Amino acid sequence: MEYVADVELLGAGEYRVVSSDEATYRYLSYLVNAVVGNSLEEPVIEVLGSSLRIKFRRSTIVCIGCCTEVRTLLAGREVPKWRAVPVLPNQELEIDCLGTYIAYIGVRGLSISEDRIIVTSEVRDPDERELLARYVPSKYVSVGTEVPVLLFGGVDYTDDVTIEHKFEGRPIIVMRSEQRNVKYLLDPVNCQLILDNSVVGVIPEIYVNLLAIVPRGSSLKLVFSTEVPELPTPRELAHQVKKVIESSTEAARRGAELIRVRINGVEYDVWIEDLGAAW
Repeated sequence: MEYVADVELLGAGEYRVVSSDEATYRYLSYLVNAVVGNSLEEPVIEVLGSSLRIKFRRSTIVCIGCCTEVRTLLAGREVPKWRAVPVLPNQELEIDCLGTYIAYIGVRGLSISEDRIIVTSEVRDPDERELLARYVPSKYVSVGTEVPVLLFGGVDYTDDVTIEHKFEGRPIIVMRSEQRNVKYLLDPVNCQLILDNSVVGVIPEIYVNLLAIVPRGSSLKLVFSTEVPELPTPRELAHQVKKVIESSTEAARRGAELIRVRINGVEYDVWIEDLGAAW
């Protein structure tokens, strides 16, 4: 058991407390900070494929960013991912990554001072309407059905693969192709896609981050090409999400109501505000 200022970390699970810029999956760590209202680069707790219990000494707000299969409990009750969750003093948050996944926990006001972890701001009686607005819209944590791969020479092609996850001292994403009877390994550190010990291409970092939260057994298509579309960096896209969250939060404070609409088969969250009082 380790006591660290306002947070008590229980169990022998593998974890790190790192700045978001140093996280294995930067985009995911930026997002949990955006949800709780921290600056993007603030420290987060990174749980590495294991289980961990976290006991909080002060009231705060947390966000858990991970695959849907990861077990997340607060005071014994399941809590949602990618959404702001209020925590009371002495409550315990349990994370179980099933020996496979990585999870990120963002905590309002979490910081490191002289090798100690502290919560610099206590959140008492958080505004429930504001909490409803503090979440990551699903489109920002979905990899879709196709993943671009910048091919190092050769002819463009596609390959249908099944996703697996494993740890070998560090997280590795495995993609099995039954059609070609091959196994690709994706190294999240350098975004390289490896086949038979040779680098065959590079996957954009945003997609690498999103693949980390794809449930094992999921199917998708790798699109190998000598040209891939220009994509935002993890920080750029996370900054866009932060702006969306801030706009939603401001609307909620003004009394706007959240509704879900479907357009061309796609669901969108929309904040509806009564402007009558302004006239």
